[in-house]
Amino acid sequence: RQPENRRRRLHKVLVAVFFASVFVVIVNRDTSSISATGAPLNISGTTAKDPPQSNLSINAGAHLQQSRPASTDSIVKVEQPLSPPQDGGASQLFGQLVRFPISDTEIVDAVYALPTEMAPDQWKGVALLLHGCSHSAFKFFSPHPQYCPECIGLPEQVRVAKTALQRGYVTLAISSIDQRSGCWHPSRDIPRVQQVLERFRMMLERTQWNVGFDYGSKFLRHVVAIGASSGGHFAGVLVSKRIISGGALIMISSLDGASKQRLMVDLNDGAHRGNHGKNDVFSPPIYFAPMPMDERTAMSVQGDIEDFNDKLRANNVQRSRLADTEESVSRQGHKIDSPFFMDISSCLPIQFDAAFLHERVPSLSLSNAEQIISALATGGEIRKVDSDQATQTSGGAVLDDTRALYQLAESPRHSGWWKTLVDGCSKSGCLGNAGTMQTMKPALMEIFQRVWGFHEYCSESVSPGLGFIQEWNGD
Repeated sequence: RQPENRRRRLHKVLVAVFFASVFVVIVNRDTSSISATGAPLNISGTTAKDPPQSNLSINAGAHLQQSRPASTDSIVKVEQPLSPPQDGGASQLFGQLVRFPISDTEIVDAVYALPTEMAPDQWKGVALLLHGCSHSAFKFFSPHPQYCPECIGLPEQVRVAKTALQRGYVTLAISSIDQRSGCWHPSRDIPRVQQVLERFRMMLERTQWNVGFDYGSKFLRHVVAIGASSGGHFAGVLVSKRIISGGALIMISSLDGASKQRLMVDLNDGAHRGNHGKNDVFSPPIYFAPMPMDERTAMSVQGDIEDFNDKLRANNVQRSRLADTEESVSRQGHKIDSPFFMDISSCLPIQFDAAFLHERVPSLSLSNAEQIISALATGGEIRKVDSDQATQTSGGAVLDDTRALYQLAESPRHSGWWKTLVDGCSKSGCLGNAGTMQTMKPALMEIFQRVWGFHEYCSESVSPGLGFIQEWNGD
């Protein structure tokens, strides 16, 4: 009897487990249409409910409950800080988060800002900001509790967006579809970008503002892509495929073979010459800004420009002067004779001091910056530059001999600068509390990668790059 009783009890347990598993499956199926916030999804408009976290770009989920994305029906004029901080430190830049529903299952994160310091009829176009791998649209703008709680605002990206605004461009940053790596995949991202640009064009059109560019049928002629690394590569694809035709500023990247071939075909096609209205060359302008320390990328870009110019010469394109390679890579006093240009002076390594860090990193006081310099120098992570070599910082500004400048001892990607800094600031508190340290590390990392000058955003190239593009387009 005992074996029989055990069999009966086991049978009852198995039956109970079976029905419990069926119940779980039914419940999960019935709740699959519920968002991460517990509310039904509504993607017919973007303001009813926030999308689930799985549809957000990198780093967005932490602020999901606070998010108040703007409507896709109207443009919001974001109020910027009226003046830089009184202590002369880095100022913030705010953008408006908007979420574009492009299908029943996908919502695209974008952040935009308007050049409100000038009249709308002086606006030049739209600068499409394309992030690199491991980044997102949220890195180009500072966090704001109302406009964009998700925004992070890393120093170089903010300076890129700020410079574009100062040049008269509406800035629009979009996050890539690959939320895990943050890299761009043209076959999957191009349709998303096209839909977002069209939706954004309609938003501008509804304002009926008298802006300085056409937001009607010729809108894409006034869209300029600005990208770095993976974003720079993607900018080249967008221009070569004529997804946009205002031009591209490509940082720390060269063209892929297919993009180069498409541009070569356009240069070779006599039927297209003159359509762009500049020097009998039909090609949107492309301004390359590699970092000279990255010799492989710089040589690839230089080779592409030589091939483009050889093609132009072979076609006997009538222009005032076709720049030789040596001339085409000189930013000083150049003439606009070719739609392709390589900048070898803006993205050099930078010699820096405490004032430089204070001016670049938001919320970093000058006294804390001085303590950071002291800790890094004591730990051997930076070394003082001899006075006869301390001749320039960002942008090539000549300095007097009284400023003590420093340079990194090795690449910040491989050094122990953060541990050295944490140990050195343990008593002085120059990194702030645990909360500020979380934001200070990525901000300083980006700045140190920029001053090292091998593979990082280069905000110094934005103003000359957009100037080149505007001159070529006749703006």
